[in-house]
Amino acid sequence: MSVEKLCFGAYTLYKIKNAAGASASVIDLGAAVQSIIVPDKNGVLGDVVLGYDTPQEYLDNDGYFGASVGRYANRIAGAGFDLNGTHYSITANEGANTLHGGVGFSKRRFDVTSVSDNSVRFELFDPDGGDGFPGNVTVSVEYEFTEDNKLVISYTARSDKDTVLNLTNHSYFNLAGRGDILSHELMINADSYLPVDDELIPTGEVRPVDGTSFDFRTRREVKNGFYDHCFVLNGEKCAELYEPECGRIMRVMTDMPAVQFYAGGATGTRNGKNGAVYGKNSALCLETQFYPDAPNRPDFPSTVLKANDTYSHRTVYEFATDNMTTIKIDEYAFSVDVEKTREYYKTHALCNCANCRNFYAQVRGKLPKLDEFLTQFGVDISHPDEILSVETDDGIDYISADYTVCGRVEEMGKYEIDLHDEQFLSVIVTNGFTSPNEQTGEYFTLSVNNISLPWGLDEPIPEPIKATAPSKLKRFFGKIFG
Repeated sequence: MSVEKLCFGAYTLYKIKNAAGASASVIDLGAAVQSIIVPDKNGVLGDVVLGYDTPQEYLDNDGYFGASVGRYANRIAGAGFDLNGTHYSITANEGANTLHGGVGFSKRRFDVTSVSDNSVRFELFDPDGGDGFPGNVTVSVEYEFTEDNKLVISYTARSDKDTVLNLTNHSYFNLAGRGDILSHELMINADSYLPVDDELIPTGEVRPVDGTSFDFRTRREVKNGFYDHCFVLNGEKCAELYEPECGRIMRVMTDMPAVQFYAGGATGTRNGKNGAVYGKNSALCLETQFYPDAPNRPDFPSTVLKANDTYSHRTVYEFATDNMTTIKIDEYAFSVDVEKTREYYKTHALCNCANCRNFYAQVRGKLPKLDEFLTQFGVDISHPDEILSVETDDGIDYISADYTVCGRVEEMGKYEIDLHDEQFLSVIVTNGFTSPNEQTGEYFTLSVNNISLPWGLDEPIPEPIKATAPSKLKRFFGKIFG
């Protein structure tokens, strides 16, 4: 790991780079993320955030590209709030309301207080009355980039008076590095969201996402670019973003209670880095934060930072890849990680008979209800050779299953997974014959787990899966081991 200090006009850029060549660049102007360069599924490095080549472009443009936002991320209605019996009028910068703290932090120079071999810490002092907020506040933002391509953002702050505080990062992500994000697939781990009025101020209702266009609990295409809404998170697993063409995946973890999903629908046309032209839906934001307008909503989680207490929160953006290569055999399209497949068969022995060269598929996609899911594969959950147990524990469904070879059940390891918590699971489907010598019928063996295994089958799932015909198997394995 290394940190390179570079001139960025009148400001300074710090490039944190790991041994594989991936990097995150941050600047002291707005303590902003200027670039995140990570590999795609073919190992090609690319920039996955919007930004500018010069500090003047950051100063001249709106949009908060990559910036550390404060004192209060998102909106406060009426540009004011009451605290401890005093009304505070704050800077209105979006009609009659306050967005991202008013003048805020995004165009201010932060001090650099610490640089290590893989991190940079910025600090900013905001005086009592800054944008109308109470308290002398010192804010610290630390960026750490790791060997396994995680960008860790840690926020700390202290105030000498009771105040309200809500800090976030406003990076715009496009995992393909070009085009729009409408075909990106997004999961948000939220059972509810905050409806808003015409000025994008929360109405006060916390509404379930069930049956609405706000249900992203199973990863799906963004499709519509109108989103600018706060989602109430179920836990620290916040979101997952995937771009199928380049294979990049971004996972977001946070200890904040909510995330603002902004699909970039109001982003105006502008020139960006390296000659790029940005516009509507060129990228999306996943801003981890407290609820908008919480200072005016006593029923929302409190954003009050008491005098001399420490504000401390953390968000992690993890970048990975789906290393699948598409192999087509007749009408079937298989997404295969060739390297993992080769390694798998070096360590996993198969029966020597042709019919027992079972075809394993990792089905990646949406998980419907348990019974509907099993029905897709013609699986009878009462059949012990197929599903050994389906258990319910406090209303949570679990599956555990074994592999079947040559009509025998051979226990090679059970997996139990909470289908409600794990929206994206690996599914192994073994499609073969019940006898090694004659075709007496097809059976399916199903295992659900969250372990990455070698195979993938593109949606839609063929019914039935017939890829075990010896000729297809021979051709399939030939393409892998060739």
